[in-house]
Amino acid sequence: ISVAEKPGGGSLQRKKSTTAGKRRVGVSAETGQENSKDYTPTVIPKSDAVRSRIAAATEKNALFAGLGSEQHTAVIDAMFEIQCTAGQDVITQGDVGDNFYVADSGEYAVHLKGVELPVH
Repeated sequence: ISVAEKPGGGSLQRKKSTTAGKRRVGVSAETGQENSKDYTPTVIPKSDAVRSRIAAATEKNALFAGLGSEQHTAVIDAMFEIQCTAGQDVITQGDVGDNFYVADSGEYAVHLKGVELPVH
């Protein structure tokens, strides 16, 4: 998905998937790193205002519903900011996901399998 210029923000546009017609396979593995006594969680410095906006955006998300307060704080600590510009690829359908994105501002139109979804 790429960002295209729109008044007041960008919009996400779908790029052709290279996995069309292929079946997805689930992969799961435990790293054990979190249980290691040598594990140091990632903490990206951010203001209280930014922490509050991230918390508000994630607290009712089903992905984070099972987390305790300490775990939710660790997720917020590890989040980092990226700036998006018009035309920049943000997410491409079919690629392996490596991050969780929270849009703080702008408008994004999502296209899934050629169908345009509402602008967010």
